[in-house]
Amino acid sequence: MLPLTLQFVIAMIASAINERMRRKLDYAGSDSACRLAFGITT
Repeated sequence: MLPLTLQFVIAMIASAINERMRRKLDYAGSDSACRLAFGITT
């Protein structure tokens, strides 16, 4: 079990990365970004 402060820092970093990824997808256009993501996964 990690110390609570370390868990908090990791959670903050993860949420910041998620936010940046979401903004990048918004800029790219949700339709084309979704198609690209589905193309990669399948």
